[in-house]
Amino acid sequence: AFFTAVYAVTAQDVSKLPQLAGQIVTHDGVLAQTPPAESTQPVDTTVVPDPPAPDEEATRATLRQALQDDLNEERLQLIEDPRGMVIAIPEAGSFGDGDATLSPAARAIITRVGRVLAAMPNAVRVEGHTDNRPINTARFHSNWELSTSRATEVVAYLVGSGLLKPDRLSAAGYGEFRPRAGNDTTGGRASNRRVDIVVLNEATRVLEEPAVPERP
Repeated sequence: AFFTAVYAVTAQDVSKLPQLAGQIVTHDGVLAQTPPAESTQPVDTTVVPDPPAPDEEATRATLRQALQDDLNEERLQLIEDPRGMVIAIPEAGSFGDGDATLSPAARAIITRVGRVLAAMPNAVRVEGHTDNRPINTARFHSNWELSTSRATEVVAYLVGSGLLKPDRLSAAGYGEFRPRAGNDTTGGRASNRRVDIVVLNEATRVLEEPAVPERP
């Protein structure tokens, strides 16, 4: 039966011989397929590496160099933080007392900061802070609202001016509850009234920032 099948297939298509050769006849005369031989072609085991994470030392050096004039004139502060690098913008000269509207000087500073950040891969969080003096105006009923509004004002400016894409940004308001100094002196309260632009390091981004869903 086997040789008859071979002859029949050969007469129709020689290319089927290798397939038939891989069959055997069982004890009851039924053809059974033998397992195919393993491929001898090499398997590509190359691992494509992930994109390099932002280097914290390089980030710090780039910010210091690019913003040196603003740092020297104390229009900005650059602070190392476990989450990354913090660019602190003081309220003085940036916002009016109890107001969230950016001054022309603040817009100029944020433009310079945004241009530097545009060339970096880091996620950026903008955080608003106040001192502990209560506020209750027609627009803001608490320091929570004032600090959050200032943070979102900075985010809106960065996005609206085309400096940063919105999916790199987030905003938060902490009111008086993340002070940098004591609120018992004029200088301490002034230090606490600020907007921080936090250039997140990779570890913080992975832990805290939500994953960006893939676009269809």
